Amino acid sequence: MPFGYVLKPVQERDLKVTLEMALYVAKVDAERKRSEDVLRQSEEKYRTILASIQDGYVEHDLEGNTTFFNDAYLKIVGYERDELLGKNYKEMTSVDNGKKVLQFYNNIFKTGESGRLLDWEFVKKSGEQIVTETSVSLIKDNEEKPVGFRAVVRDITEKKKTNLAFKGSEDELRSIVEALPDITFILSSKGQYLKVLTSKDSERLLYNKLSHLEGSYIKEALPPKQAQQFQETIDHTLASKKQQILKYSLPIDGKEVFFEGRTSPMTLIDSVVWVA
Repeated sequence: MPFGYVLKPVQERDLKVTLEMALYVAKVDAERKRSEDVLRQSEEKYRTILASIQDGYVEHDLEGNTTFFNDAYLKIVGYERDELLGKNYKEMTSVDNGKKVLQFYNNIFKTGESGRLLDWEFVKKSGEQIVTETSVSLIKDNEEKPVGFRAVVRDITEKKKTNLAFKGSEDELRSIVEALPDITFILSSKGQYLKVLTSKDSERLLYNKLSHLEGSYIKEALPPKQAQQFQETIDHTLASKKQQILKYSLPIDGKEVFFEGRTSPMTLIDSVVWVA
């Protein structure tokens, strides 16, 4: 033979079976490759999202050991990457918080329901103690069996300090306001009534009932013209960081009542104090 081999006779039935097997294997390989591509794209998308969010993201196994985290979580707890991997969350929880956090995780494991802990006190590598708001849920395998926990962590230490400072300032301000004939509002940059402080005698000068004001916005609580004047004054106060004065009037009990409003910025919480 010119090519050095002999062609063996092949039965048509055997050839058909061989071709069908070859086509089946090729189809399985193609489907596996497509599945792997979809999985890889999904993982890349998942990791890109986690890398871009500002909140910390972390995964623990059922023992509480750290198995995965994003850069934001690394920054929150202050550890090096190789130090954090495998570290148990209990080692980074304050002594006072330990029992509460353990009960929190046990409850999620038993019920399967997600939970949120508003005051988880972490201890950073430096020893600094921070307060976090943490949402936790179960990780399950393909058979719906729990295999770990995932958590989204937000550092609220500064917010907590601000709230405490605001609470102290509010108590002092309320004591002063009750001794004065003026009405005092604390208004956000968006025109929301955060606090309304007034004496019993001055309450009659409110355009709306006191119970309706807190939490509402000036555009809902005031006539359109005065609402616009208020918002412009708030904007000028925060932009200039200086006191502003606005003279305005409101219809109260069928009469036109004239006011002189004075504003001062509260830059720490992006709000203004309005005294009228």
